[in-house]
Amino acid sequence: MAGIGHNGAPAEPTELLRTAQVYALLQDACTAAGGQKAWAEAHGLSAQHVNDVLATRREISDRVLAAIGLRRVVRYAQVSISTLGSRAA
Repeated sequence: MAGIGHNGAPAEPTELLRTAQVYALLQDACTAAGGQKAWAEAHGLSAQHVNDVLATRREISDRVLAAIGLRRVVRYAQVSISTLGSRAA
C-alpha cells in the first residue's frame, strides 16, 4: 500500500487491485478476525454494513477500505474519438 509522498501528498499506489481482489482481502480479514461481526466491531463498523458489502448490496465504503489498508483510486484512460461514436458530447 502506498504511503505519503515526499511533498505530503498521498504517494502513487504501488499496485492497483481489481474489485474481486478487494472483496477477497475483506473476506480474508473477516475470517482471520473470527467472522464478519468480530471484524466489524474491531473497526467500528456494523456487522450489517460489512455483510452488505461482501454480498455486494452496498458499495465498498472508504471506511472499509481504510480498515483493510486500502484507498480508492480513480483512473481514466483516453480512448479514440472514433470509438465513442454518437455518444460523444
